[in-house]
Amino acid sequence: MKHMKLLWIVIIAATALVTLFSPSAGHAATRARNLAETVLNDAQARLAAGSGHTCQVNDDGTVRCWGSNSSGQIGDGTSGTNRRIPVPVSGLTNAVAIAAGGSHTCALLASGTVSCWGLNGDGRLGDGTQTDRPTPVPVSGLFNAVAIATGGRHSCALLASGTARCWGSNNRGQLGDGGGGLDIRRLTSVPVILENAVGIAALADHTCALLGNGSGVCWGDNSQGQLGDGTHGLDIRRLTPVPVSATSPTPSPSLLGPRIAARS
Repeated sequence: MKHMKLLWIVIIAATALVTLFSPSAGHAATRARNLAETVLNDAQARLAAGSGHTCQVNDDGTVRCWGSNSSGQIGDGTSGTNRRIPVPVSGLTNAVAIAAGGSHTCALLASGTVSCWGLNGDGRLGDGTQTDRPTPVPVSGLFNAVAIATGGRHSCALLASGTARCWGSNNRGQLGDGGGGLDIRRLTSVPVILENAVGIAALADHTCALLGNGSGVCWGDNSQGQLGDGTHGLDIRRLTPVPVSATSPTPSPSLLGPRIAARS
């Protein structure tokens, strides 16, 4: 009986050791995930809805889009023909996140670069031109991106350093670089006056960022009070980020992931 009991103890101990030291044990806990793994595990980053079109990142890094294609925002090489069912975006094989704007789309690639396509009025594709693109083109001079966001006529990327860059229309100060005006546009990315950011979002003519301490800042159009700083008015706009009032100072670990992963 004693021998049987001892045998069971040995078996249990051996099983525990095999589990502990096997290649798959503690995999996620003992090494930093790369950018592609981190973002692909975020379902929200893999699906985006624009004003009239929708796009999805597939498991293999390709992208498919459907809906309005008035300006080539579907990315299949055509323009003017709406797509009632999903079609592949041309030339993308390593996408990890997607964002859709008014009539344009941007994809974050595993390399930390960004490609955009569709309507390019005001330079919202960031390729240095205002020429519409029915297939993806790289955003000029942009590297180490970990998240992306698109507004109505502008686009932004969060960088691994906790800073951000934006491009496109700056008519309401939505690029956050301190400039702004009816005819102000940036055809390539410019730095936002911002640091310690861990998340970014954009819509219409304003942009917001989540900071590492859990607070938020916003910039751009404030006609409806969308910046959250306690003011509003048709003539009110913020050309650089301003704090959102009464934001909880508790950071979200899930939002810290992409930035931490990109730094490791």
